[in-house]
Amino acid sequence: MFVRILLSRSAMMAYFFVATGMLLIGSQRAGAQEPAASDIAWDVEDGDAEHLMSGPMHEAFAAPVPFDPEPGLVVPAEPPEPIDEIPPDIQPDDDAVWLEGYWAWDDEREDFVWVSGVYRVPPVGRRWVPGYWEEVPEGYQWVSGFWAPLNEQEVTYLPDPPESQERGPTSPAPSDDHFWASGHWYHQDGRYVWRPGYWAPGHEQWVWVPAHYVWTPRGYVFVSGYWDYRFVDRGMAFAPVYWRRPVYARAGFYYRPFRVIDLARLHLHWFVRPRYRHYYYGDWYGRPAGWGIHASFAFHGRYGYDPLWSYYRWHFRRRGIDYHARVRGWHRYFDRHVDRRPPRTWRHQRDFARRRSDYQHLRRVVLGHDLRDYAARHRRRVRQVAEPDRRRMRDTARAMREVRDVRRRGERDRQPGRFRLPETPDVRRQRDRMARGSPDRRPPDTRRPDRRPDVRRPDRRETRRPTTPSHRPETRRPTPSRRPEARPSRGSGSSREARPSRGSGSSREARPSRGSGSSREARPSRGSGSSREARPSRGSGSSRQARPSRGSGSSREARPSRGSGRGSEGRSGGRSGRGR
Repeated sequence: MFVRILLSRSAMMAYFFVATGMLLIGSQRAGAQEPAASDIAWDVEDGDAEHLMSGPMHEAFAAPVPFDPEPGLVVPAEPPEPIDEIPPDIQPDDDAVWLEGYWAWDDEREDFVWVSGVYRVPPVGRRWVPGYWEEVPEGYQWVSGFWAPLNEQEVTYLPDPPESQERGPTSPAPSDDHFWASGHWYHQDGRYVWRPGYWAPGHEQWVWVPAHYVWTPRGYVFVSGYWDYRFVDRGMAFAPVYWRRPVYARAGFYYRPFRVIDLARLHLHWFVRPRYRHYYYGDWYGRPAGWGIHASFAFHGRYGYDPLWSYYRWHFRRRGIDYHARVRGWHRYFDRHVDRRPPRTWRHQRDFARRRSDYQHLRRVVLGHDLRDYAARHRRRVRQVAEPDRRRMRDTARAMREVRDVRRRGERDRQPGRFRLPETPDVRRQRDRMARGSPDRRPPDTRRPDRRPDVRRPDRRETRRPTTPSHRPETRRPTPSRRPEARPSRGSGSSREARPSRGSGSSREARPSRGSGSSREARPSRGSGSSREARPSRGSGSSRQARPSRGSGSSREARPSRGSGRGSEGRSGGRSGRGR
């Protein structure tokens, strides 16, 4: 009995210590979600990693639109686990949401780089669906994210669309205020219908993203066209990071981005990688053709549609500046002067600025800033993140990971179909923001260009709004309006639009035959009167839509009997003049 009591006491003590240890571990893990400032990796430049001033842009911040979507980029290595990332304490906008970063493949290093998270003001009526890496027999394949409509809770997967028929503008622009909206295939009634491009009026501070398709392992997702904010108004982007050592895999490691990308200077050093569906910024001049990285002016209109390039070209054209020629000239300049290109890392940029402080184009190649310095120079554009906003961002980050995992599991089913998107805090906040209806956040008051009706079944209502970008400008001659008709008076006088016979008086708009007064808009045939758009028979008067008999005058829609005149609604008496 004594032994049993001792054993029971020992078991109770062991249970007590195990339970206490589990509570301690649980508290440490709970505390790991809210680390102290001293536990966050602020400076990773001491041999562990380096910030890149040339690299891929976060696809939620901006992405090109290829004409023909392709399967994602395949790389030979497995990406590491995502880094525990914490949003910076400086926020650019109250409506900006924090979207976490992801791993991207670097061809030059043959390794992965971390694309840092971004503060992003979502396009009105849109929610972000993040991309992911998926294992395939050849390695790992990237599946791109996209901005889905806020009011659609399900994602529909469609079959492979045909090759795009977009070939650029088919006519000159109606004015400098118009830009070309590219065409696209639309899936309707089990088949694809081509909707051609057209000229649409542009709007300051709003960028049009045309309708397009995104490839996934399960099928193609159709993303309808939408208005997005101007590039510099979308939020705040941070520099990618290349990790020389995997310090991010250590327990309790957190990373907070703190190198800000200068968005206003990127358009001079802007590149596109269609296969990866990413923008690249910085020094990508003279890279191998096998990487598939093109200058933005070489991509737009040839491989796809660049919304930012289209907007800037429209924006500067209205001010008399040839944006295409200017950017192309800068590209030739940096192609020739290798030593004057933008530095590729933060450390190289810092050394370059010290050594070349007298360089006249220094501001054009310095693409990154320290977050503290940036906040000091732009105090009116940024603010400190409050604690409620910090909790909301953490909740949004966790919800985005759930969306990514749910999407990955759903798209492993190769059959076309649908899957439901989970609800996230940013979606609820977006709906509240739309309900408030902030005037500065409303897109242009026009219908979306992608809502243009099928060309084979035009909707007459669409042609009544000439200011909307949802239709082509009218090119046919307008049909003249019908004028009121009057009966000719008894005798030789005629109605307002009737043609008198030879020797009789005429109305205001009729041109009589030889020997009588003429009107302003009529052109008679030999010996007879005619209307403006009618072709009379020889020696007789006719209306625009009437075919008179020989030797008689007629009104516009009447066919008189021989030797008599007839009005448009009845027969008038009296003698009429004869043409012959």
